[in-house]
Amino acid sequence: MSARPVASFPVAVMMSRKMIRHSRWALPSWEAIGVLSGSEFANAQRSQALAHEADGVQHFLFRGYTLELYRDAAETYWWNLTGERPSLFVICDREEGEELVPSAVTADHEVAQGAVERDGEAFAVPIPPEIHREIERVVLEHYRPEPPRKRKQHKLQSEED
Repeated sequence: MSARPVASFPVAVMMSRKMIRHSRWALPSWEAIGVLSGSEFANAQRSQALAHEADGVQHFLFRGYTLELYRDAAETYWWNLTGERPSLFVICDREEGEELVPSAVTADHEVAQGAVERDGEAFAVPIPPEIHREIERVVLEHYRPEPPRKRKQHKLQSEED
């Protein structure tokens, strides 16, 4: 990645947790619901707050995150935007007691995949429209696909040769 992002956005992550019960044991099941962006999340300290609880499902709002877009990742953003489900990726780490806490938000699927390979978790969530427009802008400004290459045709040798 280049040292400086070409765009950054203050974001918060909404996650849900429900307890899955198996005989005497109960384990938390986490899911990222979405990413929220806006000036109200700027300069926020990292924090977690219970936003809603109903039917055994708790929704938590995690504040204090920044989505950064880098020039070097413009190609992966392009692949993301042209894929079947354009997404942001919420990367999470487990803390003591099996609590899952977001550690980063990215638009780069390669970064998300790397986190999973290091025993983290990554959830794909829809891209908010205002961030989608900025990712498109970064791609248009910084990504130039390579032109298709012509294949060389090899002549088949005849049986006489």
